[in-house]
Amino acid sequence: MRAVDRLHDAHRLSVLHDLDILDTVAEPAYDDLARLASICCDSKIAAVNFVDDDRHWTKAIVGVEGGQGASLSAGLSFCAATVASADGQLSVPDTQRSERWRSHPLVAEGPTVGFYAGASIVVADEPIGVVCVFGHEPRPVGEREQQALRALARQASAQLELRMRDAHLSELAVKDPLTVARTAGTFGDMRSLARSSELLEHNQLILDAAGDGICGLNRDGIVTFANPAAAALTGYAIDELVGRNLHETVHHSRADGSPYPFEECPGMASLRDGTVHHVDDDVYWSKDGSGRPVEFTSTPIVTDGAVTGAVMVFKDITERKAAGAALRASEHRTREILQTAHDAFVAMDCDGLITDWNPQAQASFGWSRDEVLGHELAETIIPERDRAAHRRGLARFLATGEGSILGQRLQLRALHRDGHEFAIELTISPLQSADGWSFNAFARDITERTAAEQLLERQRQQLLEAQVVGGFGSWEWDIVSDTIEWSDELCRMYGLPLGSHPQGSEEAARATHPEDRALWQASVQASLQSGEPLDFEFRAVRPDGSTLMAHSRGEVIFDAQGTPVRMVGTAQDITERHELERVKDEFTSVVSHELRTPLTSIRGSLGLLESGVLGELPAQGQRMVEIAVQNTDRLVRLINDILDIERINSGQIDMHPQSCDARELIDRACDAVTSLADAASVSVVIEAERLALSVDADRIIQTLTNLISNAVKFSPPGSSVHVSCSCRDAEVLFEVSDEGRGIPAEKLESIFGRFAQVDASDSREKGGTGLGLAICRSIVDQHGGRIWAHSEPGQGATFSFVLPAPGTGAASDRRSIDADELEVVADADAPLVWSATTTPA
Repeated sequence: MRAVDRLHDAHRLSVLHDLDILDTVAEPAYDDLARLASICCDSKIAAVNFVDDDRHWTKAIVGVEGGQGASLSAGLSFCAATVASADGQLSVPDTQRSERWRSHPLVAEGPTVGFYAGASIVVADEPIGVVCVFGHEPRPVGEREQQALRALARQASAQLELRMRDAHLSELAVKDPLTVARTAGTFGDMRSLARSSELLEHNQLILDAAGDGICGLNRDGIVTFANPAAAALTGYAIDELVGRNLHETVHHSRADGSPYPFEECPGMASLRDGTVHHVDDDVYWSKDGSGRPVEFTSTPIVTDGAVTGAVMVFKDITERKAAGAALRASEHRTREILQTAHDAFVAMDCDGLITDWNPQAQASFGWSRDEVLGHELAETIIPERDRAAHRRGLARFLATGEGSILGQRLQLRALHRDGHEFAIELTISPLQSADGWSFNAFARDITERTAAEQLLERQRQQLLEAQVVGGFGSWEWDIVSDTIEWSDELCRMYGLPLGSHPQGSEEAARATHPEDRALWQASVQASLQSGEPLDFEFRAVRPDGSTLMAHSRGEVIFDAQGTPVRMVGTAQDITERHELERVKDEFTSVVSHELRTPLTSIRGSLGLLESGVLGELPAQGQRMVEIAVQNTDRLVRLINDILDIERINSGQIDMHPQSCDARELIDRACDAVTSLADAASVSVVIEAERLALSVDADRIIQTLTNLISNAVKFSPPGSSVHVSCSCRDAEVLFEVSDEGRGIPAEKLESIFGRFAQVDASDSREKGGTGLGLAICRSIVDQHGGRIWAHSEPGQGATFSFVLPAPGTGAASDRRSIDADELEVVADADAPLVWSATTTPA
């Protein structure tokens, strides 16, 4: 027979069509065969195809999306050539080199097929289909791979033989059950008759192979035959089932355990009304008393117009019910998730109509579920200007399967029911089912987030602008990963290209002047250990070798365990300011020194005139000389104060700490202002302990003298100035209090500045240079202490400062003395104060 005739052979086509395999849905058994072929032959693409007279049709395929159900003309089919071949096989290792196949459209225009190998599926001695593998690149198919294809083709043949037997069984049980029923019912020994009848033997083979339970019933519902599957499903042996009433044996009770009367059983109804009855969910009871969910069909056997029996076909649906329950549970969970989700969920069908809408969608868009279901999405939540684009995109996807926005996170504008637009974040996913395409979308209102992002961006821009205007840059150090980020302005300050800043702490240290590097590292470590803010000045080195003076501030950020994890801060170029301060200091020092010499001479001359050594002056002249002397003395004090504060701040004056007693320092300071206090009619009251200190006594006396003299100046006549000292923790606290007019709260800090006065007239009325408190602060700072003021306007003021006590603890801060060292410290106008201190051990 010629190859072309074989394709059109009537018997072959009859076998193929009787199997009813063409144009059917995918089946796992054939999908498994295709996967096995792919694995055995190491081919990405494998298929199970069936060939009729004018096409080949794909039952199963792997390696090609959506290939199941595809059809190809037989004239273009490698599989058709395989079916038509004499031995049922075809192997083409390189289609482009094959005389027969090189001009084939799938080769010449692709190549879609670079190699091919297939083996025929044979049923009833007729080749009806092929198990094959192919690929885009040429390659040989070895003998072992071809053997595997033949073996898989035989498995496909066996599947189809079983399909044919099942079809024959259905025909026997439904269309012509009389042969089986009459034979089994009349003689009661189907097996012995099967040995003498070829037809019954064939039927028995089919019954034995069937996966569903099959029982024959007589007019009274008594089992006349049963197959092995029926026995397995009920727990009874075949011999135990035969002769029993099927309903009373396996269907006697309902699922809830209540009795199930014979006359109410739909399966037994076929015996009464002669019609087919089907139940898709019921319970059969096994021999062990357990219930088994089943689906059953009862088909009556009619002889000469009378019902003589029935054939009952049933199957176990435990797995199907479990799968259904799992599916329902999954659907319920999904629905619960969607109902409680914080994001709006909207589902749309291929026509653009809304099919689902959760509560959050109602909250976000203002429409209730009942109002939007079945309405077009575009007309509901899409602004009018975007609706045409939405419809075009939907049409393009349905036509081509391509959508540029699907599966992506988008930020769009949405329309609320009340007409206002708002920003949303949207994700759309397509879903294909038997009913066509549908689309699921999750949307989130990001109005607040967008506003926050815009505010953050504005603040970032403002920070960048502030850095440019203020001449400072910002930095952040991730301590855990040791990575550093610099702002653009900080890079410019260091003369670096943007983004080329140091990446870690060691590299940042190298950008510091070698002489200041140790200070830089020590300051950072001290801040990390203490948690105190970072605040220091240092020299930095630019890539071109030039240096700048920088002032850096930083804050340490700790995690929940108290471990430092980040440090953020700023750095400012203070080179010009530093230079100006240096020039100013030099100028102040030079001017002060240059003024002292002529002032000394002037003061001496005025002193001679004032004393009368050079002759008696008229009263008016004498008064003028006295005024000149007073102003000259004031100018000398000013110059001395300026020199003092400059020398202290610049470190030109060395402090000489020595052991001394705090009370003695106070006494000496009070002695220095006795004449001033007497002239002002102000008493000085001392309330002080004898506490050991290690300080520069002259400088502390200078501090106390300044504070006490200021207190006296601003005290009304008849009032008192109180001076005290006491031990507080590991510090010695000094306090000077007056009963004067007080200091406004906004002035309490500024009065420690240079040339600062509470009132501009104070300099004229009270005298002084305006540098006294600045000198006090400098001296106290040099000793490692702190100074401050407290005041209630109209109720006087208190100036306080603390100095570190010697030693490391409060116990060692006191100087021990014996009992006979106790003494009464008295002042003419002061109360008695008992004072006993301890000597350091």
